[in-house]
Amino acid sequence: MDFIAAGYNDAWSELFPLVPGLTCCQAQLDNNAASELYQRIDLILTLGNVEAQRIALFGSDPSTRTSGGLWPSDHAGVAAQLAVENPSED
Repeated sequence: MDFIAAGYNDAWSELFPLVPGLTCCQAQLDNNAASELYQRIDLILTLGNVEAQRIALFGSDPSTRTSGGLWPSDHAGVAAQLAVENPSED
């Protein structure tokens, strides 16, 4: 199912329409020196009276690598602050 076609909103694209927000995929052993993230497959989707206020990627910056040089994961994490709006009462 195409969630966007079904009316869901992609929180990252709403807040950062010109930034790719890559989340996938580091090398299998997670020990690559430079980030190899090349696509965005980890999404936060909203529907209805939900608005994304902030969103961030975690584990995509080289500074997040362990002292042994490993990336935290093969994917970057995505977290968002969402606001649920009350529907207007008539």
